[in-house]
Amino acid sequence: MTLLCLTLATTLIASVTLYVDSASVVEWDKQIEIGPVSLMVSGNNIENYIHDIESIPGVNNASCLESAHAMLSRTNIIYAFQTSGNIYTLTDEYMNEFPETFTLTEGRWPENESEIAIPKTLARQTFLSLGWTVEYSFGLNMPITELTIVGTYDQTAGDVYSYYFLSSIGVVVKDLLNEEDITTRVYIDIDKSPITPFDANGALEYITKISNEIKELDPKYPEESVYSSFTISDYISGGIREYLEWRNTARESQMLRAAGTIMIIMLLVIMAVQFNLDEQSYDASFYRARGASENRINLRIVKEIILLAAVSGVAGTILGVLISRLGLASTGFLKIDTSIILESPLLITRDSVFLIIITSFSLPALAYLGIKLAESGKSRVVEGKGKLGKFSNALRILRWDVGVLVISLVLLFSVYSSWSITHSFPLLSIIVPFLPVPIYAAIGSLVIKGLEKWTNSFSRYASKALGKIPATIGIRRIGRQSKSAGLVIMVLVLVITLSWSNAIANVSLSETRDIHAKFTLGGDVIFHLQKTQDERWNEFMQNITETEGVSKSTIISIARLYLSTGPSGFVNFIVMDPIAYSQIGYDKSGTRLNETDLVDILQLLAENPNGAIITKDIAEDYELSAGDTFKAFKSTGDIDYFSFSILAIVDVLTQPLIPDSTYFPTNEGYSVGTRKIWVNQQYISEKLDIVSDTHSYATLATYSEYNDTAIALGLLESGGEDMIYSREWDAVDLEVDSFLSTTTYQIDRSVDSMLTIASLLLAIGVLMVYTTEGLRNRKREVALLKSLGAETGLIARLQVAELLFLVIATLSLIALYSPIFIVNSLFASIDAYTSWNFRFPIMIFPIIPWTTLLTILSIFLVGMSFFIGFMAPLSSKVNLAEALDSTWTLGGPSKEEDQL
Repeated sequence: MTLLCLTLATTLIASVTLYVDSASVVEWDKQIEIGPVSLMVSGNNIENYIHDIESIPGVNNASCLESAHAMLSRTNIIYAFQTSGNIYTLTDEYMNEFPETFTLTEGRWPENESEIAIPKTLARQTFLSLGWTVEYSFGLNMPITELTIVGTYDQTAGDVYSYYFLSSIGVVVKDLLNEEDITTRVYIDIDKSPITPFDANGALEYITKISNEIKELDPKYPEESVYSSFTISDYISGGIREYLEWRNTARESQMLRAAGTIMIIMLLVIMAVQFNLDEQSYDASFYRARGASENRINLRIVKEIILLAAVSGVAGTILGVLISRLGLASTGFLKIDTSIILESPLLITRDSVFLIIITSFSLPALAYLGIKLAESGKSRVVEGKGKLGKFSNALRILRWDVGVLVISLVLLFSVYSSWSITHSFPLLSIIVPFLPVPIYAAIGSLVIKGLEKWTNSFSRYASKALGKIPATIGIRRIGRQSKSAGLVIMVLVLVITLSWSNAIANVSLSETRDIHAKFTLGGDVIFHLQKTQDERWNEFMQNITETEGVSKSTIISIARLYLSTGPSGFVNFIVMDPIAYSQIGYDKSGTRLNETDLVDILQLLAENPNGAIITKDIAEDYELSAGDTFKAFKSTGDIDYFSFSILAIVDVLTQPLIPDSTYFPTNEGYSVGTRKIWVNQQYISEKLDIVSDTHSYATLATYSEYNDTAIALGLLESGGEDMIYSREWDAVDLEVDSFLSTTTYQIDRSVDSMLTIASLLLAIGVLMVYTTEGLRNRKREVALLKSLGAETGLIARLQVAELLFLVIATLSLIALYSPIFIVNSLFASIDAYTSWNFRFPIMIFPIIPWTTLLTILSIFLVGMSFFIGFMAPLSSKVNLAEALDSTWTLGGPSKEEDQL
């Protein structure tokens, strides 16, 4: 049982870190794929050292490449251009060593001083083709030579700029290079077999060693010069560092999210060590009776724990690999594609090996020292029977627990109530995931201390249903004999809470993103219309209306008007057709406007053209009320004004907004929906040019069964690109899909799936530990009951009653603790997957997937019930003579030097 607990604890750590390792293989391949050149060396006379470079261990090949600055141009033609950059000359030796860096796409390489090959992208941009001529010179006001284009080429890492080549604009023969400006660089390919993701830091050391040996080829370095005259561009190390940063960030983020998992690990380790100490107490008393010292006894226990920790490290790693495969095969929360389990990459890095070793040995050591320290500090205090004694006993039970619980709850409530402040402080954002930890610790301490009182009370109420003997002996055994009962309850509470939290987060986060996108965009799809294309707006809107899947469309304009002097007086006026927009826009909860209370207000706005609907913050700033009138100006010094009558004051209002193309200077986050005024287009267009004085957006509503992004792309392909500003469009489905496809989100959901599946193993494991704790005492109780004539069924009900109390206590604490943990997890996840720096009226929309939650709970309860049904009959099967035998006391004393 000790081995089981330690193995489960190691499995949790191993599964998370090994999943991150294996998932990082894709990132490794992306970062390491830099092409054939690993290093580039430049410096005076570097070409003289090329043979020395090739002799350095780890260098496969090296070759020189010469270049010089030059200019290409064409004048007095329709497609004139001028560009400058590096002109290269290629040698047979270089092309043999690195044939893939310059690749011909058309034609041939230049063979004489009248020819040139240019990059394919330059040819496309300047409308050049083979046979055309360009003007070549060393720079402005320099002699010009006309060269004929005989070929076009691609470069490995980029057409215009790459890791290896600086602004390449052409290839010519060497005689055309400016001799006074020639630069020679050595390109190096190294042996990449030692470069593996298993030991990425070792790969960096390997590359650094090669770089240092190249620098030492400078005869003046390091004795005469602090720096080498050879400059090395190390492209592959940059990729490795990017990979390490990605992997470490992913691992750290999972550990930050795993506050609950870390608590489970600690509880499992404590249970393991406590179980081992309890089981060893029988043998320890035997050795103590024979004269063994406490130090020798403790040394024997420590040796056994160390051995079990070593075995658990190996077993936990194997189980961690298997469970991590489930995470890699996850396509969503609890959605496993079994076909890719074996195809997914497998990687165990050196860092993970060290982490597993540290976890396997350090946690049991800390638990052992903690338990010993707690036992050494215990002193038995007997309280009196009177009121003062009871009060003293109550204080001893509560002590720090209630204080920590109250302070933690107050802090948690303060964070939630001032989320905008928390949102703006990164340190508080890091602390938020761990806020439930002290609450859990305090509740756990109170549960452990209060078990005896709870079991006594519960046994009285359960005696009628279970029988007096099972209720009295079975249930009270929890509080009087078991040391792990409280830990078992807390572990069960935590694993079920974590599984529920994962299920709720999976649904709530995607639903929240969908609602936020609807409120932000002000419709299902929006296009920012170009002012220069206003004559074709009607044509575009007609095309939208006739598109399949579109239910309604209209043009919404945003005017920036002033309510008072000074730049702070501006307000966004949303100019609309109220009836049309009521069928397109959304309120803060993601409900279509015509299905909310705002539909009546919009109808009122349609009937009163000079009316206005304003947000509460504006009304408070200017002390306005419904029925008041106010004036708005086009500029702070304008004498002409609009006069509006306030029809209603609401908390927030939506408007068309494209997040990625809008700049918001505030660091605290843009408050979506505030400082807005809805007005009728009919009135405001009398004094305002809708085209030139506003920003106009085509907004449309789509039917739910159609994909918004597909509709938008179809409209763009059918001429819509000419109607809108570059890339200034958005769709709700596009924002949601972008949110769900982020690497961080996918990794988190995969880890959630993996740990939820592993939670069932944890539940069964801790129950096994509990039922085997104090097995000798349990067998003696059963033997005594049988000797008094108790039947097997009665004895089995003892175990049923005992485990039934654990289940009921677990469910009661779940109802108390899970809401705190789940809400905290959702708040901690708000900003984890998006680049939006927005504050919404409702930051999170908790969605309770009752079917999933009940299914998860049912799986746990069925598993626990099956285990209870399996263990209850076994507990009644004992040998009376063996259970009641005390022959070990017949052993004589031994000397201190005897082996234990």
